Amino acid sequence: MPLRGVVWVLVFIALLGFIQIGHAADDSNSGDFSGNPTPPPSVSTPPPSSQTNPNPNEQNLVKGLQELNQGVNNTDVNKLVHDLQNHNYTGAQSTIDTLKTQLGNPNSPAVSQLPTGLKDVLQSASCTAAGCSVDWSSVSNMIQPYSTDPTGTPQGLDGTTPASAANQLAALSTMSAHDDPTLSLLFGSDASQILQFLNSSSSNYTGPFQSLPPAPPLTAPSIGSLPPVSGTAGAFGVAPHALGGLPNIFSGIGSPNGLVLIPIVAILSGFIAVIVFRKKSVVRLWKKRTLGGLELDGGLSPSANLDPENPRHAIILSFRRAVGLMLGRGVLKMPFETHREFSTKCETRPEKPFVGRISSIYERAVFSGRNVNQMHVEDARKQVTLIQECELKKE
Repeated sequence: MPLRGVVWVLVFIALLGFIQIGHAADDSNSGDFSGNPTPPPSVSTPPPSSQTNPNPNEQNLVKGLQELNQGVNNTDVNKLVHDLQNHNYTGAQSTIDTLKTQLGNPNSPAVSQLPTGLKDVLQSASCTAAGCSVDWSSVSNMIQPYSTDPTGTPQGLDGTTPASAANQLAALSTMSAHDDPTLSLLFGSDASQILQFLNSSSSNYTGPFQSLPPAPPLTAPSIGSLPPVSGTAGAFGVAPHALGGLPNIFSGIGSPNGLVLIPIVAILSGFIAVIVFRKKSVVRLWKKRTLGGLELDGGLSPSANLDPENPRHAIILSFRRAVGLMLGRGVLKMPFETHREFSTKCETRPEKPFVGRISSIYERAVFSGRNVNQMHVEDARKQVTLIQECELKKE
């Protein structure tokens, strides 16, 4: 259908909405003509529910502790999980204190038995009368998910087998999903890169990132039910069940629970249609294949395995590591940005020359059609090292 036809259809829908509003306004005057206003029907308010909504933070913490404790079955960790499930925060804090004391003793069995990720979480956990939480900034500093080796294993998990590191990172991603979505993305990205390196189809790993080599997308965490609010949010139909009833912003011309939204929706739809049809760049943005803010490089399918021995694949892995390092320093590569645009965003950063160089090598390997060799691979890896060292100099 041509653009002109679309616009006329939307105008017709808008006019139909106004006609329905006028009809509703006439009906609102029918009935009692005595001049005495009819009192509104009484609405009984249901008693408050005695059930409490589960705390997403607490649920994720319990799930992550159980995953990290698999194969270890530490008694004190099991007791901590039991205390959290029963909302016994005083007992949970006592158990955390006991575990911290054990971890402070080099001769304690817990030091050698518990995985590194679990020990980092326990060292950063604390409880109050209202619940338990984890200081994820402290965990991030210990794990360092933004600085990984070629297999994707963070520096904080050095000495851990790649398969175990992937399981730990997946559990940490689950635990931090609600508190720190960006950090959760980094943990999940590292876990998926390790699985990609190990070829997840032959791995025994059964975590949430199995068979998903690219980094998982950043999703908005569940925030539970929200109290009713009033204002334009309700009027425009944003989360009507979560935000409560719609306000009567058009008093006397119809029901505010639906009819007044028809012309508003029609007008907004018209604007959106014009933008979509006239701005082809919007369509091109939809066609970009991205995941978690990182491009799927060089036309590779989401299930493709990157071989570090392949020079082209090795350069792609190095570029992803550079993007991850810059993400940890506050420079995010947006889904619609090319490698050149991302390099431009780093113009004011001390890492500028290194990001620019690795972007050029990445462009040659993925988009130029020219051959790359081991010299280009070593050059790309060198730029990643220089980016890491640049952060150390700043500190």
